[in-house]
Parts: sequence; C-alpha cells; structure tokens
Amino acid sequence: MRVRKFRIGILAKMLGVALVPVVILLLSVGVVSHSLKVSTAYVKQVVQIDETLMSNTVKMTLGVYRWDDDLDGAITAMQLHQQDKAQSQINAAKSERKAVNAAFSHAKLAGLTSADVQLLEQQLQIFSLYSNQVITAIQTNRSAGSNQIPSIKDTNNYQLLSMDLVKISSHYNARFHAKMLTLDHSLMALRFTVYGAVAIGFVLSVGVAIYMARAMVRQLRRLVFNLERVAEGERELQGFGRTSYDEIGDAAEALLNTVSALRTLEEDLKDELEFRLSLLRAIPVPVFLVNLNGRLMGVNAAFEQFYGRWQQELIGKYAFEVVNPKMAQMPLPVDNELSDVFIQEVQEKDASGNVRDLLVHKAIYHRTDGSIAGQISILMDITEQKRAERKIQEINERMRNELELAESLQRAFLPSGFPAIPEVNLTWKYMPSSYLAGDMFNVMLLDDHHLGLYILDVMGHGISAALNAIAINYFIRPVGNNKELTMDDYRLYRPAGVLNYVNQKFGDFFLTESFFTVFYGVLDLATLELVYARGGHPAPVLLHENGTTEYLDEGDMPLGLMREASYQEFTKPLKKGDKLVLYSDGLTEAITPDKELFSVSRLADVMRDYKELPIDELINLVLTAAQNYTAGSPLNDDVTVIGLELIS
Repeated sequence: MRVRKFRIGILAKMLGVALVPVVILLLSVGVVSHSLKVSTAYVKQVVQIDETLMSNTVKMTLGVYRWDDDLDGAITAMQLHQQDKAQSQINAAKSERKAVNAAFSHAKLAGLTSADVQLLEQQLQIFSLYSNQVITAIQTNRSAGSNQIPSIKDTNNYQLLSMDLVKISSHYNARFHAKMLTLDHSLMALRFTVYGAVAIGFVLSVGVAIYMARAMVRQLRRLVFNLERVAEGERELQGFGRTSYDEIGDAAEALLNTVSALRTLEEDLKDELEFRLSLLRAIPVPVFLVNLNGRLMGVNAAFEQFYGRWQQELIGKYAFEVVNPKMAQMPLPVDNELSDVFIQEVQEKDASGNVRDLLVHKAIYHRTDGSIAGQISILMDITEQKRAERKIQEINERMRNELELAESLQRAFLPSGFPAIPEVNLTWKYMPSSYLAGDMFNVMLLDDHHLGLYILDVMGHGISAALNAIAINYFIRPVGNNKELTMDDYRLYRPAGVLNYVNQKFGDFFLTESFFTVFYGVLDLATLELVYARGGHPAPVLLHENGTTEYLDEGDMPLGLMREASYQEFTKPLKKGDKLVLYSDGLTEAITPDKELFSVSRLADVMRDYKELPIDELINLVLTAAQNYTAGSPLNDDVTVIGLELIS
C-alpha cells in the first residue's frame, strides 16, 4: 500500500508540473516506477531479512550467556546449601533455554543457512545435554552434598556455542555489506534511468524528475554512508532518520534498529568481560594467565599475596622468571591437539620462603576464531594434604610391619609338620584372607595308637579374630595333666570334654561377644574308630574307597554363645582306603560374581570325581576348583583344609 501511494504521489507531482505529452510522460513514469519498485523492494529485503537474522543471533548469544550464568548460579547456590535459590536458578536456566530455542526458530524462518542451522542445532543439543546433566546432578545431590557437582562444570560447551554464534553473526553482517555494495550499484543505474526517462519529456518534466531523483538519491546516499560507518564500527548515525513512509524509510528504520541492537550487544559483552575479570579477582587461590609466547597476561590478588609481587610489575614478564618453570610450561599435545585440562604437582616457595606443595590445574583458552590464545593456571595449596598423606604412609608401614610380626607369631603356633604314621597320610593347607586369620588347627599323636586332630574358626577376620584363635588354641592343645579332659582308662582327652572345658574358659577369660566353631576328633589307629565332637563347625566330608561320601554332621552349637552349653561326642568307624577332609567355611563359601556359593555338595562332587588321587593331590585339586569357581576373584575368607587318608 505504501509503494502504491509513493508511485501515485510522484506521478501527481510530475503531471502537475510538467507539460509533456501524456504518452511520453506515462512511459517515463512507468520506467521510473518499475525501477523504484525493484530497488526499494531489494532494500527492504536486504535490511529486514538480515536485521531479523542478526537480531535473533544476538538474542541467542545473550540467552546462552544468561543460560550459562544461571547454571553457574545454581551450582554456587547448591554449594552454599541454598536449595531454594538453586531451584530458582534452575528455573531461570530453563526459561533462558526456551528463549534461545525460540530465537533459533525465528532465525531459521528468516533464512538461516542449512549449514548454520545444522551447526547450531548440534551445539544447542550438546549445551542442552550439559545443562540437563548439571540440573540432574544438582537435584540428585540435594541431600548428599555438592562435592561432586563442580567436576561436571565444563565451560568448553558454552565457549564453543558462543564462538559459533559470533561467527554466524559476523557472517550475516558481512553478507549485509556485500548486498549494500550491490544496492549502491543498482542506485547508480537507477539514477541514470531516471535521468534518461526525464530527458524524453519536456524541460519542465526533466526538472521535476531531476528534483525527485536527487531527493531520493540523497536519502539512499545517507543510508549507504551510514551503513559503511556501521561496518567500520561506528554506532552513531549522522544526519540520518526516517523521513518517509516508503521502502527507503523502512530501510532507514531497520538500520536504526540494527544499530540499536548492536550497541546493546556490545554493552552486554563489555559487562560479561567485566564480570569475568571480577570473577578472576575473586578466586581465593592463585591464578595466572600466560600467552603462547610464555609471557604473563594477568594474575589475581591471591597470586600477588602468595608471591609477594604485584600485577603491575609482573605483566609482560616471562612466566618462568616468576613461577616454577614446570608451571609455566604449556601442556604437551596429545594426538596433535592440546588437552583442555592438565594437572600436575609441583613444589614452590611462597613470599615467606616456605616450600609449599601445589596442585596446578592448567586449562587452554581460545580466541574467538577458535585458535589457541594461551593457558590459565590455577594453583591449589596441598601442603597439609601431602603432610597428612606422608603421615598415613608412615602409619601404614608401621602397621604392616606389626601385622607381619603378628603373622609370624600366629604361624609359630601352627604345626611345623605332621606325625609320621605308616598307615596314615596327612596333609594340610592354610590360606589366610589377610595377614592374620581366625583359623587354627593341629594334628598330634596323643599316645602310641591315638591320633588327635582339631580345626577351629573364630568369627570375623583380622587381629581380633587371630588373637582369639591363638588363645583358644592354647586352651585346646593337650598340655599337662588336666583331669577334666582325660578319658576313663588312660590319659587321653575326650572330645566332648575338651569342648565343654574350652567353652567355660572362653567365657571366663575373653571379654568379647565373639564365638567360634570347632571340630575335635580322636582316631584309634588300632581299631580305626573316630570319636569326635562338633561345635557348629562345617561337617567334615568322609570319602569311602568305593566313591560314596558321608558327612560327619552330628554336633552342637558354636562355642562362646552359652556357658551352660553341654557338648556330646559321637563315634564313626573308618575303613582302610577312606579319606577324611576337615575344612573351614571359607572353602565352601567361596562365591561367584553372581553370588552363588561353592557349597559342600560341590566339594563332595570334586572328591568323588577324583577319589583315586592321593589325599595331598586331592586337596590341591579341591582348592583349585574353589578358586576357579570364583572366576579369578580372591577368596573372601580364611581357608584351612586338613586331609587324612587311611592307607589300604
């Protein structure tokens, strides 16, 4: 509608002033109107489309900045345990994300290239994923604390997206200027067209056409002149404003809006830079920046305090002249690319001359074109931490030495060898899960034709269980002439009497809530009759020569639970060729990654499958089967196995 009014106005002026033939005048007006329509439409298209693209990329840039700032605020609030504020910052970040996506949609509708759309969609997706990870981490760590949240923070996502937006905005700005040059050429052609058309008419028509053309050219010249100033960085327009309600006026208004948006963007960028500088100054640990030439570009107040030197005297100096050269060295490239973060430990003297242990975090920072500008280094004082670590190492070493001594002491109580009995083969395996074990055992000749054997397992692991096992072993071994433990007709210890005796002693001498299991047996070598008592210990497996198995599972409760408990003894006749295996529960409770136990039944299966093997080989094969069953995992409990074979 404005274009139609504009053409009618020009025609009325020309008809009212010029006395020219109607046909020639109409032809001239038609030519001029067509040229104006094409040129002004082009101006409007150039300015409005590019103004829309630049405006929305500016909105995206600011929105991404505020989005990232809200995420930082949420992290800070959670670290300060301000959960309400953290949630408020999260809501603000989500709102900014919607605004950025809306601006991106408007930019796509305005003609954003497919390559730019693909790039921004990818970067926005990455930044949105990062944002969701931060929000999830904050909400997940509300009750557990926020110590792990800072490790999620990755400024690289924000930097990449910001740099891509700046590149895209610069691209459309350059395209805008290129079109303005084309417009200038078109206007020059329009000028000659107007002059030629007016020359066809009468002198008065020529005068009117020249006047109108010069008026329009002045506006266009001012438009082009101010566009060039904007391209050169000027933000104040000279002698320029909207003077008409036509396409040229629309172009002028669009240019004014673009300049206003650019001015706002530059102010926001300055504010962001000042914010980052303030943030650097506020960091409580030393920070310094080094360019690619190795010169200091900036330090913060904590750095000045640590070294006792001021920023004014340090800027421009080579970093290795001020700090430890290891800290000044740029990170080495990995696969032809520099790592984003590099961490190292160094020692450095502070302003007082004290040597401090420092943990140095180095990070590469980039220019807007993506090239590497230098590195930023953050120094964390870990002197006290290193001292504590060295102290812990000393304590651990001392404890290890003490445990090795205790292990040697415990092994001294184990039998150095079994009695040599022609008709009996004996073997044993002792495998503590740590330095010390809660298992103890012994096999001994009580007289010329009686063989005693026992195995015990104290609840738990480590020092407490081992000390209890050693003490119990003292009471259970046949020492002196203890009439409480002798049989009726000769000085042998009755198994039930031994368990009753030790159960009483355990209650008298041990101030502990622990308990233990035990199997105690006496084998008559003449009759091959085994008399035994069992206090909660895993039932021994008896393998007959024909391959059948039995369990010696008669018995009573573990010792140490009830002082008034009474233990019974049982008798089992053995035969030549029988094999008897005593074991602690660490063997049958070997567990797979799927939480399945090796079990007594599997132990019996292995013994039956290899019944022809001698007892020592059979025991080795049983242990191998248990270890293979755990799929390479170490056995999680003490394992003791005693094997007895009656030679046929």
